[in-house]
Amino acid sequence: MDAEEVTALIPELLGDVYPGKYRPALGEEVPDYPGGWILEEDGAFCFMKAGGTRLPFIWIRVGAAIEIPRNDELAYYVACANKDLQAGRAYMRYGEQYALVVVDESVFAAPISRQFPATMQGVVTRLDFSLEHARDLQHWIFERFGGRPFAGDDWMHLVPDLEGTVLEKRPSAGTTTDSS
Repeated sequence: MDAEEVTALIPELLGDVYPGKYRPALGEEVPDYPGGWILEEDGAFCFMKAGGTRLPFIWIRVGAAIEIPRNDELAYYVACANKDLQAGRAYMRYGEQYALVVVDESVFAAPISRQFPATMQGVVTRLDFSLEHARDLQHWIFERFGGRPFAGDDWMHLVPDLEGTVLEKRPSAGTTTDSS
C-alpha cells in the first residue's frame, strides 16, 4: 500500500471498528491537519495519520495524560512502563512545569492489503494495544501524579513531524557540500 492508499484506509478502518468515535483532525484554535484523524475511545485520545515517506506507514499516537505536574519520578515511571508494552513505546514530553505522556506506534504499510483481512486486523490489533496501554498509563499517572486526559484540541500535542520540518534529512552518501 502506498501513502495515498493508507490515507484513504485510515477513516475506513476507524469507521468499521469505531463507528461514531472518530473525526478529522480539525480545530478551532489550531490549524487543520489534512489526512489526520482523531479517535476518542473509552477514555483514550488518539491521533492517526499516514506517513508519506519512501516506505509509507501509519502513525498512531495515543495521549495518556497531559498537564501532569513535572517531576523526576514521573520520568522514571514512564521509562519503566515500556517494559510492558506489546506494541509501540511510551514517552514523556515536558515544559517548565507540566509534562504529557504519549504512547507512540507505527505500522509499516506495504504488507497491508484489503484482499487479506489478516493484514487489516494487524493494524487494528496494534491500535488496540496502543489504546489499552495508554489507558493503563492514564489510570496510574492520574492516581500517582495528577494531570488530566487529552480532549478537544489537545490533539495538536500528538502531531508527529511527518513533513520533516523539525528533523532534516542527513546528507546522502557521496553528497558534497560546496564551501566556495
